[in-house]
Amino acid sequence: SHEQAEAAWIKHKRFNNSIIVSSFQGLLRSTVKCNNCHVTSTTFDVFMVLSLPIEQNNTCQLTDCLKLFLEKEEMVGQCRWHCPTCNTRRDASKWIELWKLPTYLIIHLKRFRYEYDTWRKQTTNVDFPVESLDMSPFIVGPKLHSSEYALYSVLNHRGTMESGHYTTFCRNIRDGRWYEYDDENVSLLNKNQIQNDNAYILFYELLPRVGVFFENTHDTVQ
Repeated sequence: SHEQAEAAWIKHKRFNNSIIVSSFQGLLRSTVKCNNCHVTSTTFDVFMVLSLPIEQNNTCQLTDCLKLFLEKEEMVGQCRWHCPTCNTRRDASKWIELWKLPTYLIIHLKRFRYEYDTWRKQTTNVDFPVESLDMSPFIVGPKLHSSEYALYSVLNHRGTMESGHYTTFCRNIRDGRWYEYDDENVSLLNKNQIQNDNAYILFYELLPRVGVFFENTHDTVQ
């Protein structure tokens, strides 16, 4: 798998080499397994944003959303997989794993879902870490660096799908304080205001060690 991942990453960078790729993109490993002959097919896909499903509760943890995203999916009925060994469509299992994470991790919380012929917003309060998000339990690729992330920005969406308003919470790199940006208005923010049920996109920065923010990018598959 390591050689396959390395080849996929090198091929991607050959045609898409930039600071955006090096800083914001990672690799997912996708595996499909035939339920009949048990043959597996593995592919590696580049991602820039992790779009995570949200539990339909009043509150949940960000780690719960990650577990839902990585949950095994059964491919049955019209979604059956064409097994190359059986040479026919078979029931199969599919799952996604995190192989390589970027320096700057962007997490999108899927707050909008299509239900009863209309789009509805999910207002679950997702409890997400601010100081330290440990991603090591979710990474299956080689762990050659820290897997601790610190939050540096939150994009919020207030309102509905049809009528909404966006605001941003950002940590100032100079003074370490948090500020809210609402159109032309900027105000100081208390840390206890960061977590809210309007949080829509989370921006995390890799920490090489506790208390020190990561400044360099890593180009190899890690």
